[in-house]
Amino acid sequence: MSLILFFALAGLWLDGIRGLLLGAALGYALGRVTQSGARERLQGMQSQFLDATFAVMGALCKADGVVTRD
Repeated sequence: MSLILFFALAGLWLDGIRGLLLGAALGYALGRVTQSGARERLQGMQSQFLDATFAVMGALCKADGVVTRD
């Protein structure tokens, strides 16, 4: 939201109403790109966390003895 507002106000200051609209569109597009990049990084971190968690749980189970289906 802040990118939209920042670019819209900058556009308004530089070119009036037409700049306001263009700046808001540019801010919206940059916000979407930034958001999708952050989402990808978060998914990667979640995947690494789950891998590490299950690796530790497996090692803990093996330390107690033989692991069976029961």
